[in-house]
Amino acid sequence: MNTSRIRSWLSRHSVSIVSLGILTATFFLKKYLEGDIGWKLLPGEFLPEALGIVFTVLLIDRLIATRDRQSTQLIRLAAYNEANRMLSFFIETWEDILKHSLNRPIRPDEDIFSDESIRSIEFNFNPDDNRAVFPPYTWRKHLSSFPEQISIRVDKLIQRYGVHLDQDFLTSIINLENIEAIKKWAVLDKLPDLYAGRPPRSIFIHGTGASFKQEVLPAVNTLYQELKLLGEDLKNVGGKAPLLRRRW
Repeated sequence: MNTSRIRSWLSRHSVSIVSLGILTATFFLKKYLEGDIGWKLLPGEFLPEALGIVFTVLLIDRLIATRDRQSTQLIRLAAYNEANRMLSFFIETWEDILKHSLNRPIRPDEDIFSDESIRSIEFNFNPDDNRAVFPPYTWRKHLSSFPEQISIRVDKLIQRYGVHLDQDFLTSIINLENIEAIKKWAVLDKLPDLYAGRPPRSIFIHGTGASFKQEVLPAVNTLYQELKLLGEDLKNVGGKAPLLRRRW
């Protein structure tokens, strides 16, 4: 048996094991002090006592495990909802970039990461245009803060819920933060100075739309699949936000 599994089992049942040991030791100590200890106790007194002890300990252990599982499920639910909001924020930002590039709403059946969509952004998106918000400010300014916003969300998620999440789920969250093509957006607001007043219009810094897609899409897909798996595991827990609609 895997030693990590043994340690995990011992950790989960430590209270029961200690309780059983104490009760057993107490029984024998009592009999010893009474001068009434011997092998004859095993079939007569000890076995019924032991069975009663085991039943009580198992019942307590089951109650504790149920309580812990319910508590953990609520924590994992909170992590699911927060990670879902983070991925939604990521996808909605990309959709807004695409809509601005197309100068029209995105069709319901449109693939937001298709080669056609990437080309539209590559050739039509101008980061020096103003966003459709008030007060107005440029896309360049907005996107330069985007990597930090993702990092803040990831850090909060890990700090609050990390010990209760599977390693694959945690890895998928960290991978979204570590997309190099997105992290480069942090220098978008500095590029005009670097290029002597002739800033590049492309947000695919030091790369192409195709290379951007090759880096971003696997990270997005992995986190989406992990959210889907966790959502299925939490299907009987109330308060779960619906998983964002996949449009890629």
